[in-house]
Amino acid sequence: MPPDDGLPQGLPSTSHAIIDLQHQALFEAAQQLLTHDVNDHDRATVLDDYRQFRCLTLANFQYEELAMEQCTDPLAEEHRKAHQRIQEQIDDVFNDAASFSDLIAVVRTVMNNWLPNHIDRYDMALIERLEGQRE
Repeated sequence: MPPDDGLPQGLPSTSHAIIDLQHQALFEAAQQLLTHDVNDHDRATVLDDYRQFRCLTLANFQYEELAMEQCTDPLAEEHRKAHQRIQEQIDDVFNDAASFSDLIAVVRTVMNNWLPNHIDRYDMALIERLEGQRE
């Protein structure tokens, strides 16, 4: 049985190969971060892993926002603002050289609450619009 790292056992699928792969990469980066012990003396490694998580998040947002430009998405502006708000939280914690527990709290918030809700509310609607254009 895998250890309980406090993350969901998986994320909802959007049925869009690239977006699902990006979400999976985020999930794996979060799991990597959570392997560190709160007393880990190698802060540089923790920050590198958080930087990776941050970069993967930004790459996913950029990809989705390019996809929004390819279709008429009535939620596009709201979707972009949701990206901006969570990216600001991720950046603020990183830029403030936050404690390990602060970094982990943001990762858990993103993975347990924000990302699954975001996928259900925005990403699924975006995928429906993209697929509707192909028909």
